Amino acid sequence: MHIAPIHVRVLAAGAALLISVPLLAADAQSGSERAQLCVACHGPKGLATMPNTPNLAGQPEAYIGEQLKAYRAGRRVHEIMSLIAKHLTDEEIGNLAAWYSSIRVEVVDKP
Repeated sequence: MHIAPIHVRVLAAGAALLISVPLLAADAQSGSERAQLCVACHGPKGLATMPNTPNLAGQPEAYIGEQLKAYRAGRRVHEIMSLIAKHLTDEEIGNLAAWYSSIRVEVVDKP
């Protein structure tokens, strides 16, 4: 029988522990409050009011978070979003992503 070295066993135990501990949930309510800075372009419920501005309502939380972090880091560039995201903390990004992803969008066929 082969026994893994101690460092491999410790890493495996640590990974199992991390998987079993729930991650801290982002706060959609705080995101809703922080999103007041976003309403001029993205609308009060995440439906864009400006041309060439994406709707954020109902977008996946991970996607919104990744995009805001990309703007903040300069990997994605837009003259307004780059300035806004530059000052967002990871917590604020998580909260904004939680808020916008929590908004339910209904698709209705036109008659």
